[in-house]
Amino acid sequence: MDIENTIKQVKPDLSQSTLKKYVGFVKKLYKLTTNEDEVEDVSFLDDYDKVHKVLQSIKEANRKNYYSIILILLNDKKDTELYKKYEKDKMENNLFLKNKKEDINQVNSISQQDKVISLEEYDKLIELTGKDEKYRIDNLIFKILRYYPIRNEVGSFKFIGLDMYNKIKNDDDIKLKDNYLVIGKRKIMMFRTKYKNANKHGNLENEIVQRDLKKSIRDYVNDFNKGEGDYFFLNTNDKPYSHDAISLRLANTSNKFIGTKLSTSSIFKILLANKKGSMKEHTDYIVKMSKIRPTEPNTVMQNYVYNKK
Repeated sequence: MDIENTIKQVKPDLSQSTLKKYVGFVKKLYKLTTNEDEVEDVSFLDDYDKVHKVLQSIKEANRKNYYSIILILLNDKKDTELYKKYEKDKMENNLFLKNKKEDINQVNSISQQDKVISLEEYDKLIELTGKDEKYRIDNLIFKILRYYPIRNEVGSFKFIGLDMYNKIKNDDDIKLKDNYLVIGKRKIMMFRTKYKNANKHGNLENEIVQRDLKKSIRDYVNDFNKGEGDYFFLNTNDKPYSHDAISLRLANTSNKFIGTKLSTSSIFKILLANKKGSMKEHTDYIVKMSKIRPTEPNTVMQNYVYNKK
């Protein structure tokens, strides 16, 4: 097997020194897994349990390099369960290293910069805005983001009934081109066509399952007499919010009630930072939230996750 050429096909811009290191990692992993010297092919990676056991004997700091090369070698199998297992292991290892590296001073510094508060404080914001009718819009948006941390397209939803949605969705001559809250007698979901990375991920459906959130949405629809195609959230001029305008509104409202300006990004960080549970549970949660936003899990690891102490 020409290891170097296989790697270069996926990572053509690697420096010669990095390429040499990667080839060394492959040979070493192959030797540890099969007890043979000559790498014949990458099929040895199919035995996930065996490879996983070998990797557990390697220090976490070094283990990350092996995960990187494994994912390169399995690049043509990105949609397989095998690839996803290794990708998840890489995330868990990176999360462990990230948590190990950070100390309390670093965390406090990030918290001040990114306006990350505790989940209890965020829930308090929802409670406070829910007591003032003037902040009905803010309250519902904060509630949506509590469970579905999408970006500023949260302010661009239109109303559509589930029957109409299904009718249009099954009609090849009509296309849904906006973002909608789809309301049925029992089912409610978000349907998005306009959001960051839409060209990559396509149209997205996310069913809303929380009873309290579903009730808040239905109450809002009834109280504001929303009909087919109506925008959910309108400014004082009865115009829909731009992304910048909804961002400014959320920042001003959160600052008024809790003294901290929040954005959709910082709310995403709040949810990730305050997740309780084991490393595996945390990783599963990152993957779940990444799909909702959507953002690549590795991007989330690099830019949104840190320890909240």
